Amino acid sequence: MEEKEFKERMNDYMAMMEAINSSTPYYAYKLCLTLEEAARYSGIGINKMRILCDRHEDLIFWNGSKRLIKRKKLEEYLEKEYSI
Repeated sequence: MEEKEFKERMNDYMAMMEAINSSTPYYAYKLCLTLEEAARYSGIGINKMRILCDRHEDLIFWNGSKRLIKRKKLEEYLEKEYSI
């Protein structure tokens, strides 16, 4: 592992630990969120989040029958949209 990559990983780790110790919700650093976490994280209602996922399948990752939402994809989608 190169020194630059090591420093980046260490910075990510330190940011995560700081978030855990602060008031930032832990799910702000997760890769995938449950429907409930995604709704809380984005401020969108859970029913609207379910509809959004049904329309945009690229936001979803299935773990068996459990629907998980890709956090970064959700953020990118919401930054582009004017309304949902």
